[in-house]
Amino acid sequence: MMPTEQIVVESETASSIVIETVDGCEIVIETEIGESVIEVEAGATGLQGVPGPAGSQSFTAVVDSPVSGHRAVIRRVGGLDYADAAALSHAGRAVGLSTNAASAGGQVSVLGYGEITEPSWNWDTTKPVFLGANGYLTQTPPTRPGSAFARPLGYPISATTLFFDPEESTVLSE
Repeated sequence: MMPTEQIVVESETASSIVIETVDGCEIVIETEIGESVIEVEAGATGLQGVPGPAGSQSFTAVVDSPVSGHRAVIRRVGGLDYADAAALSHAGRAVGLSTNAASAGGQVSVLGYGEITEPSWNWDTTKPVFLGANGYLTQTPPTRPGSAFARPLGYPISATTLFFDPEESTVLSE
């Protein structure tokens, strides 16, 4: 027997109806003066998907041109390009952070969300990290004329660890 769920709805009528759906799930509606009760029989549970990494999102891409590590990237057919705050067309695109460098034909792992540590970083933990030019990360807020938009990419947890969590872009006025 499948579990059922009851939903009470206020009503001024009295009636009852039974409806059987195509896949065998039965819906029963019973009403009494002042309320309605709807019982819905649950269907079978589907297969569970493969669990992802805890607290992060990432993917791997084969690149057709060299890509440096720890740079903001956008996807395109055939590989990745560096995201760039000067290119208005990049403002609304999904952005990730390359976690390794690769030559043409190599694989790059791209972090879409989560924590990343790089020993060469020296972040100020009181300031956000923004997308800069050519995929570089910066803590200097982008301004015109060098940038078309500002996009916060995350917040430092320590001098060498960034929580990468891209926010919406803000187009900068001229």
